Amino acid sequence: MRYADDKRLALGVLAALVALPLPLNEPRPEGVVGWGFLLLYELGVAYFLLRVRRAEERWLNNWLLNLLGLVYLPFLVLDLTALSRGQLLRPMMHLALFVVLAKLFSLRRDRDKWQTLVAIFFIFVTAMATSASPGIVAYMVVFGLLGVRVLGDFANYHLLSLDRAESSARPPREPGRTAALLVLAAVLLAVPLFVLLPRFREPFVLGSGSSGQSTSAGFSDEAGLDVIARIRTSREVALRIEPESGSFPAELRLRGATFDRYAFDHWERSGGGRALPRSRSGEYRLEDGDATSIARIWLEPIGTRALIVPQETLWVDFVGSSPSLGMNRGGALGFAFQPRETLSYRVGLSPRPVYLGEPPAAADDLLVERTGVSPRIEAMARQVTAGATGDLERARRLESHLMSEYEYTLDFVGRRGVSPIEEFLFEYGSGHCEYFASSLVLLLRSIGIPARYVTGFLGAERSSMGYAIVRQSNAHAWVEAWIPERGGWVTLDPTPPDGRPGISGRSLGALMRQAYDYLIFRWDRYVITFSQGDQERVFERIWAWIRGLWRGDGASSTPLPPPTDSLGAPPADAEQAQPATRAPGGIVPLTIVLTVLLLLWFLLRPRRLDPVAAFRRLPALGEKVGASWKPAMAPRLWVESFAQRCPAAAEPLHRILRLYLEQSFSGRPLLDGEPNRRRLRELNQALRRDLLEITRAVAARRRELIQQEKLARRHRRRLPEGSGGPRRDGESGDGSGRGSARQSTPEARDRRAS
Repeated sequence: MRYADDKRLALGVLAALVALPLPLNEPRPEGVVGWGFLLLYELGVAYFLLRVRRAEERWLNNWLLNLLGLVYLPFLVLDLTALSRGQLLRPMMHLALFVVLAKLFSLRRDRDKWQTLVAIFFIFVTAMATSASPGIVAYMVVFGLLGVRVLGDFANYHLLSLDRAESSARPPREPGRTAALLVLAAVLLAVPLFVLLPRFREPFVLGSGSSGQSTSAGFSDEAGLDVIARIRTSREVALRIEPESGSFPAELRLRGATFDRYAFDHWERSGGGRALPRSRSGEYRLEDGDATSIARIWLEPIGTRALIVPQETLWVDFVGSSPSLGMNRGGALGFAFQPRETLSYRVGLSPRPVYLGEPPAAADDLLVERTGVSPRIEAMARQVTAGATGDLERARRLESHLMSEYEYTLDFVGRRGVSPIEEFLFEYGSGHCEYFASSLVLLLRSIGIPARYVTGFLGAERSSMGYAIVRQSNAHAWVEAWIPERGGWVTLDPTPPDGRPGISGRSLGALMRQAYDYLIFRWDRYVITFSQGDQERVFERIWAWIRGLWRGDGASSTPLPPPTDSLGAPPADAEQAQPATRAPGGIVPLTIVLTVLLLLWFLLRPRRLDPVAAFRRLPALGEKVGASWKPAMAPRLWVESFAQRCPAAAEPLHRILRLYLEQSFSGRPLLDGEPNRRRLRELNQALRRDLLEITRAVAARRRELIQQEKLARRHRRRLPEGSGGPRRDGESGDGSGRGSARQSTPEARDRRAS
C-alpha cells in the first residue's frame, strides 16, 4: 500500500469515529445530527475506506467538488429555514459532515489531508461541547489516542517519503505509550483549566429553539386526564432531594401545579398571581414559622415553569442563581421562563404541610364551580355523605368511598368520552390517579365544599448514596379541600394505595440504578452545572488552606457558617451548637507537600547511564537519518554508516562505540571499586553530553534533507514536460514518492548512495 493510501485510511477511520456521539448529544431527543443523516454519512465513509482498500486511482477533482457544492446549496437553505426549527447548530453540522465527506473523496495533495484533519477536529470539539453525558470522557480518550497515532503516522510517512524510495515495508508507528501519555497529560491539564476558565450562564453553543424536553406531570396552564398516566412507566429522573439537616417528611409529597377550572375533559388554571419578594438574606419567604429541617433539591429540566417543592416548604433559597419566582392564586410556584438546565435550590421545611394560595372568596368562586357536576354525581355525593356531621367527615367519606369501591389501572389511558368522569364513576369503575382526583373534586363541589386539583410527585427512591431520587414514575395527582373547621386546606388522596407511587424497595437492580444515577448526578453537579459560585468557593478554600499553612496554626479563614433558622439568622445558642471549624494543622499540609516533591524527584530524577544503555538509544536516532539497525549488523559498521549520513555526529558516535565495546567485550568492568565513584559520575555526564550532541546533529541533518527535498521539487516543476520522467497524477505533492521521476542531479545521486 502506498503512503498516500495509508494517510487516506487513517483519515477515514478518524472521520468515521468523530461523528458517532452527535445524535446522542443535546438538544435531546433529536441530537445535534439525526440518526438518518449520520447513517448516510457513515455509509459514505465506509465506501471511501473500501475504495482505499482497493487502491482506487480516480478521485474527485476541483470542478466536481464545485458541482457538489452547488447541488448541496438548496438543501442548506432548506435546512436553515425549515428543517432546523431555529437550531443553527444542526444545519452547520450537516454542512461540516458534508464537507468532510467531500474532502475525503478528493484527497490529492498533502495539504488536502491536513485541511480534512482540521475539519474533523472541529466536529470533535462540537461533539464535546454539546454532550451532557459522562460517557463523553471515554469518547475523548479514544479519539485522543487515535488522533495522536494518526499525527504520528503522518510524520513517519512524510519522513520515509523524502528519499522517494519504493518500499513495501510499513513505516514505524508511534509507541502506544507515547500516545497514552500525551492524552493523559491533556486530561490532567484540562482539569485545572476547567476550574479556572470563566463560566457561561447559558449553553450558547446549542442556540435557540426547542430544548427537546417533554412536559411532565401536567405542569402547564392545562392538564389532561391522562398526562400523568402516560409517564407513570418512565424511569427518567425528575428531581433529586438531599437532606442538609433534619430528615425527610414521613410522606414525601411534592407540589407542582394547582388547577381550579374543570372543562369536561381537562383542567385549566385561572389567571392571577403575584411575584414573591425576597427577604434580606436572599430567600423567598412563603410562610411564617421556623424550619425544623433543610433539604437541597436538584430539579431537572422537565419541560415546565413550575417549581417543585415539598408541601411542607416555608422558604426557598436558590443556589448559584436568583431567578424571579412567582405564585399563582392556587399556591403553585413558578417562573416566567422554562428552565433549560438543572435548578439547584434549598428549602426550609415545617413539620406540617404548608398550604399556599387564596381561600375561596365567595359562593360563586371557581373552587366551588359546578362545571362537570351532573345530577348523578351530586346524588352519589349526597348518598355517600348522608349522616355526616361536618365538612371534614363528608370529605373523608367521599375519599374512602373512591379508594374502596374503585380500582386503579392504566389500561384506559387515552380513552375519550362525552363525560369522562361520569363514565369512570358509573360505567368502568377503574382508572388512574387523574380520574380519582378529578372525581373527588367534582363530588366535593357538588355538596358545596371548595376543592382544587393538584399535580406533583409522591414518594421517592431512597438512594444508598444519601439522597432521594424522584422519577417521572412518581408523578401523581391529588386534591386539596377547604375545610373551615380545620382552619383551611386539607390534603385528600382518593387513589387506592396500590396505585400510588411510594418508596421503592431495595434490590440489586435498584442498587445498580442508584450507582449509575449517582455518577450522572455528580457529573451534572460538578461538570455540567459547575457555576461561578462553585469557582469562588474553590478559590476561597484554596486561599484559606494557604493562609493556614503560612500561619502554621491551621485555622481556616472561612469557617463554616453556623446553623440558621428559617429566616437565615443564627440561633441564640449558635456558639454552643457548633464548634469552630479548623483546617488540619500546619505540619500536615507541609508533610503532604514534601511527600509530593519527593515523589516527583524520584520519578523525574536522571537515571544512571552506562555505555550499554547509551548505545541502545542510538538506533532510534539513526532511523531518523536512514541508518537502519539490524540485529545481524556489526556495531562498528552500523556506526560508520550512521556517521556517513550525519557527519556532525561522527565524533560522539565513535566515543560511545568505543566505551560500549570496552564495557561489553573486554572481559572486565569499565570502572571498579569505590574510588572510581567520581569517575563514574563524570562518565555518566559525558555520555549524556554525547547523546545530546548526536540528537542535535541528527535534527540539523533532518532539516537539511527536508530543505534539499523542497529545492528538488521546485527544480522538477521548472523542467519541461517529459524531461523529468513519468509522474503519476495526484501524487506530486502527496509525499508518497511512488511513480515520481528519479532525481538526476549529483546531489540526489549522492543522497541515494548514502
